[in-house]
Amino acid sequence: MGSQIQIVALQEIRWSRYGLLKNDKYSFYYSCNPNNTGQAGTKFIIQKSAKNKILGFETFPDRICKLRIRGNIFNIIIINIYGATGDKGEDIKEQFHEELQRT
Repeated sequence: MGSQIQIVALQEIRWSRYGLLKNDKYSFYYSCNPNNTGQAGTKFIIQKSAKNKILGFETFPDRICKLRIRGNIFNIIIINIYGATGDKGEDIKEQFHEELQRT
């Protein structure tokens, strides 16, 4: 009997806004640029069997989101980050690092 992956973190999902979408098998928690699609964005995909372990989801600007999960002994926080790449301007990189520090 092997373990199964119940939570996956993805980056560069290219959606817009933030929120929660559900279907029969998965829940999608996502945080993206509210003004346009096609850039950055982070998302967690959670299997239905793990959805009752989710304690909270927090969004930050389009490159960071945080998921709180109930653990057996301790609760767990997973931070999903899509870092500012080298071709971005210094102001975008600086803003990203400031937001990461606040997270």
